[in-house]
Amino acid sequence: MGTATSRLFINALPFSLEEEDLEAAIYDVLSAYGTVKTVRLIFEGGSLRPKGLCFVEMSSSHEVDNVIDALDGLTIAGTCLEVRKAIPSLLSDSVSISSQVVA
Repeated sequence: MGTATSRLFINALPFSLEEEDLEAAIYDVLSAYGTVKTVRLIFEGGSLRPKGLCFVEMSSSHEVDNVIDALDGLTIAGTCLEVRKAIPSLLSDSVSISSQVVA
């Protein structure tokens, strides 16, 4: 996947949408801020129930910054979105959440 700066972590996604609808909605909304390369929804272990979070790869760090500025803290379906830069883990190919405060 892309560099750390081209990836987002999004938390507090609405549970009311089915997987395909949620993925399509993420593509639609984020496309206004740049090119969405991939969306990876996270599911609860052993089930098909989404956990309400995902990782998104954009084309550039500039697009990531635009998404964060526009969507972090936005309330959707009664929940406040958390949108942060995702950073690669030093120990594996997995991704963790950036602890940086984004202004």
